[in-house]
Amino acid sequence: MQKVIFYPDKLYEIRTKARITQDKLAKAVGVSRTTFNKWENSVTAPKEKKRI
Repeated sequence: MQKVIFYPDKLYEIRTKARITQDKLAKAVGVSRTTFNKWENSVTAPKEKKRI
């Protein structure tokens, strides 16, 4: 299995430049705002099927 590199800082940068809230983007991706927040803060990384 190939290791995927995840960039939470880029996720935050793109989201804020687009003026999208964590809640709105989380709903669009199909996860909770809490989960999305953990992605942006490097607490966890998205599972393979949730990577965007």
